[in-house]
Amino acid sequence: MQKKGGSTWARRALLLGIFWAVEHLPLPGASLPQRLPRATGNGTQCVISPSSEFPEGFFTKQERMDGGIIIYFLIILYMFLAVSVVCDEYFLPSLEIISECKWLESSQITCQNSARQRHGL
Repeated sequence: MQKKGGSTWARRALLLGIFWAVEHLPLPGASLPQRLPRATGNGTQCVISPSSEFPEGFFTKQERMDGGIIIYFLIILYMFLAVSVVCDEYFLPSLEIISECKWLESSQITCQNSARQRHGL
């Protein structure tokens, strides 16, 4: 339960925050500071990220051309399979328990009992 003083404090803090923000806003009609253009060497001012920022792969270019890319796809397939197992075994049952407990109109003991029954406790 909240006390009456707690909500008053929150209102005061909110009002002080609003007043502070209003004081620090630029005046109407004032121009905002402009960004300085970067020396990018092109007309669009877009910065091209170099490929050296990305990590190296497991395989050399020749190994990838010789079939190493298949290993990448197998790893991706394995990861999707692992995520699906985790979702089926843990995530979906927990969502079912949460939704049952959230929408039940009976007491909280019923939610605890249904959770125990699902986990065999």
